[in-house]
Amino acid sequence: MVKRLLPLFPLLLAGCALSPPFFSPATPLEVTVPVYEPVYCTPPAVANPTLPIAGLTSASAPADTIRAYAATVVVLKATVRELDSLIEGCEQPAGPPTVPPANGSVADSVRVSTLVEP
Repeated sequence: MVKRLLPLFPLLLAGCALSPPFFSPATPLEVTVPVYEPVYCTPPAVANPTLPIAGLTSASAPADTIRAYAATVVVLKATVRELDSLIEGCEQPAGPPTVPPANGSVADSVRVSTLVEP
């Protein structure tokens, strides 16, 4: 009987060694890190446009409703174009123009371009 249980004893010890830990595993944390982007200009404050659908009532005719919705789409598209032009105006400024060197050497033009670009 002892000879039959003796080979099982190391197996039982190995089972205890491989038991799950008594402490809780680490929980993942979500960390938000702000990514700063340079602002090259201060855009002007843009007021929200007044939309034609704001003047609709429950007694408005269906034709008036359709016309108001069509006019609202036009106003919103124009507002998007205006905001896009404001954003384009705040893009990164272009560096000074690179002028080719007077003697025409390539090394000088490479040195100038590396000084201009960050």
